Amino acid sequence: MKETMKTIDYYLNLPYKISVEPIKEEEGGGYLARIPQFGMSITGDGKTEKEAIDMLKEYKIIAFKRFLSEGKKIPEPKDEQSLDEFSGRILLRVPKELHQKIVKNAQANNVSQNQFLNYIITTGITNTSSFSEKHGELIYQTNYKLEQGFVTEKKDSTISTVITDDYNKAA
Repeated sequence: MKETMKTIDYYLNLPYKISVEPIKEEEGGGYLARIPQFGMSITGDGKTEKEAIDMLKEYKIIAFKRFLSEGKKIPEPKDEQSLDEFSGRILLRVPKELHQKIVKNAQANNVSQNQFLNYIITTGITNTSSFSEKHGELIYQTNYKLEQGFVTEKKDSTISTVITDDYNKAA
């Protein structure tokens, strides 16, 4: 059976999630909007969140038209997995040296290894918008936290907001 050709309008009306993050003042300030599913290949920026989203919308049209003209498949939005599909358990193997650091830091902070790792993972995920883009920074931050012990202050005030593509309907 032949697959029907999907139009630009079809893809533009799909509910892609977007991420809006503040840009540090030393980097020019404003906001960066992007579609996380496409990494950093489709982005928009502006002085306000709305300007960034509007620019993202324009670049999304350009990128999707290019993808279609080149015969490239445009991925459709990924469905979110239900929380019920997760057990909350992960088996993780680490080098002995890293295990030793984890144990020492957990003991020094009078918490279990599980609590310590939960803290490290949570702060790493909170401060990292995309592992594929910032994995080097995440590894650096994690190593720093392991070396310094339990860090309770948040050094980076970056906030990521994930919203749906409803801006198409509002614009």
